Amino acid sequence: MTFPRWNRTICSLAVLIGIAWAGLGCGIIADKDRIQVAKIGPRVITRGDLRQAIRMLPPDEKPSIRTRGDVRSALTHYVDRQIKTMEAKSLEHDGKISVSEDQAAQYYFARHPEEASVYHLNDPAQLGMTKEDLKSAKQGVKEAIERTRQKLLNEQAMRYLIVQAYKSGSVKVSDEEWKKEYNIQKSKLVHPMKDHIVGLAVHANSKQAQKDAAEIRRRLDKGEKVDDIAKDFVPDNRAGKIDVTVVNDGRDKTFASFWREAASAQEGDVVGPVYIPASRRMIPNGRGGKQVRQIPPMFLICKIVKITPESPMTLKEAKPELAASILYVHMLKQLRQKFDVKLYENNLWDPSIENVSQNAGPVKERQNQQQAVPQ
Repeated sequence: MTFPRWNRTICSLAVLIGIAWAGLGCGIIADKDRIQVAKIGPRVITRGDLRQAIRMLPPDEKPSIRTRGDVRSALTHYVDRQIKTMEAKSLEHDGKISVSEDQAAQYYFARHPEEASVYHLNDPAQLGMTKEDLKSAKQGVKEAIERTRQKLLNEQAMRYLIVQAYKSGSVKVSDEEWKKEYNIQKSKLVHPMKDHIVGLAVHANSKQAQKDAAEIRRRLDKGEKVDDIAKDFVPDNRAGKIDVTVVNDGRDKTFASFWREAASAQEGDVVGPVYIPASRRMIPNGRGGKQVRQIPPMFLICKIVKITPESPMTLKEAKPELAASILYVHMLKQLRQKFDVKLYENNLWDPSIENVSQNAGPVKERQNQQQAVPQ
């Protein structure tokens, strides 16, 4: 069966157009990774750069990318990380900040203790590894420590800038900014609960510590005064008198066991014996200053004299707590201006429809690219 010549011509043209269209489509898909999404001074950041940066993040830092908003957030974090690194390297070069490799290693191993053994291992056979495997594993840990060092350096740079701005008064915070940040953090801005307690602390290392603690508890329950009980335990150093206000701010873990025990206690109740681990405390040195003192472990038995419940801070009271986060934002804005940062958010991809747009809209996609990126 034969076709008329004009039919064969039309078929050939259709094939050629199809090939050309397919080539155009493939070209656009390949071009998408070269679309500009940001600039830092003369440096161009493309979609491909951002995708690669996200892929290279450690698992515990890798964001979930499901929407265009997620991509926008990833871009902002990436750019901010780049400019903080640039500023940190400059400050480090000038000798204004520093983080050593040892400091970074300590910080990293505190969070990844399993990798410390690999890093300090000399005999790979102990872990059933080859020399090449151990060398590769050590290199991976070394790279992670360097990333940690840069991360710590970046945050040190931001703290340095914040302190300088605060001292010089170069950053003016508006009333609206204070109120906005206060409302955002309001639930966390509280005066923590406080308990004023009096009692005795028995040295936990003594052989009769538990017996003494039980005896003190029995006598407090009977209603004896702390001063009277102390006469039988303090002189021979079996216990020390306690008359302090403890604060439940969540940061000092030393009295965590006390707060668990005293959770439902009322004023006048006796609490203990409670084991309090060893700690370091700043105490007056008698010369107007303070010194660090090692406090041994103890069993605390006490009576709760007064409970001051948790209460919200006013805006005025909260300003010292809010200053760091507000100034942090201001410093980032200044760095973006300093390094001439430009974000082209219209050029970001939408993960939820990316596949559809690639297959169904190549021409429209190219039109959008041309409109979004300055020529």
